[in-house]
Amino acid sequence: MFWLMISGAQSQAQTSPISLFQDSSFYNRMQESGALAAHWLSDKFQEDGLFAYEYFPWTNVFSPHQNDIRQLMSARTLAVIACNDSTLEEIHQKNIDAVLTKWYRKEGKVGAIVWEGASKLGANAMAMRALIASPFRLNYLKELAALHAAIISVQQENGQLQPWIYKPDFRYSEELLMSFYAGEAILALTEYALFAGDEAIWRQAELSATFYREYYLNRLGTEFMPPCVPWFSMAFKNMYAYTQDSLYAKAIFQLTDQLLILQEKDSTSGELKGSFRHPDSHSASDAVYAEGLVAAAGLALEQQELERADYYLNSLKQVSTYLLSLQITSQTAESYPDPRRSLGGIAVSPRDSRQRIDQVQHWLDAIYALMMMKGVGGESANKFQN
Repeated sequence: MFWLMISGAQSQAQTSPISLFQDSSFYNRMQESGALAAHWLSDKFQEDGLFAYEYFPWTNVFSPHQNDIRQLMSARTLAVIACNDSTLEEIHQKNIDAVLTKWYRKEGKVGAIVWEGASKLGANAMAMRALIASPFRLNYLKELAALHAAIISVQQENGQLQPWIYKPDFRYSEELLMSFYAGEAILALTEYALFAGDEAIWRQAELSATFYREYYLNRLGTEFMPPCVPWFSMAFKNMYAYTQDSLYAKAIFQLTDQLLILQEKDSTSGELKGSFRHPDSHSASDAVYAEGLVAAAGLALEQQELERADYYLNSLKQVSTYLLSLQITSQTAESYPDPRRSLGGIAVSPRDSRQRIDQVQHWLDAIYALMMMKGVGGESANKFQN
């Protein structure tokens, strides 16, 4: 039942984007992989309402470590699934209750996710996205307004955002953090604006989107930050849909083209073929890059840029094939001490078997986004045959 996320997505799509590949074997593998990933994620749901963060399949041991943003991203994935499967509403509710009880704190109009005394912009963005995705979203209007206030509290007049609602007492790289947090925050704002139907929130999102569009496009050379690409691709696609400003579409394509330079595409890449160099391959990054590629390919199809869409979809297929090779299947699970726990997990890389919730969660989101993407242009889909 946990896998109704994908079957529900298929029923909504007029033309399944995977048909663009005209490859039934690949289509079936993606479906099977999604079912396995959903099994792994559901198996890691704990009595305390959170997910087990990291699992070592060779030793059958769970890591004691934890991460708020990755828990919140997984909470959103569960929320999306619960919208398609009412039998999961209870554990989704338990998950949201646990997250809010453990980490949500409100001071005045500002409500923030507080982790070890600090509050990350990205964590607040992910909490907003999880609540908006929930089938019970209307029960969280106050929390959504307070989380929105937290994000806007660190927005400057020019649209630039600060990485912390409440700053930590340790050193950090603002440039690195914002390569994730800025796009995550703008994406959350666009989703909240769409949910609330509020023009003022769209203007807030546009203010920051304009700032960071120019900021990162000016750094496509040696200062390029790959982590920003999938989040801006998804955020800017929403901004384009709202504004019809072609600069957002151009930004998505420029950022994606730069990212794809880092993809291992030739035969000399060996077991890493399809992955991205950043500088070391990590499946969590590869999976979220896949999600960004779906957004970029979808926009290219909408604009009838068929060669570009073909390029992005082929790159998506390559990274998907790589991620499929890292997933433990029913055939390989028997090699591990606990086959049930290991089944469906995705390794960090071919040489690192650790399984983490964000690796699986990002992959589920990428598959879901792919299944939701509609074919555009009628017979133009024939141009995407293998």
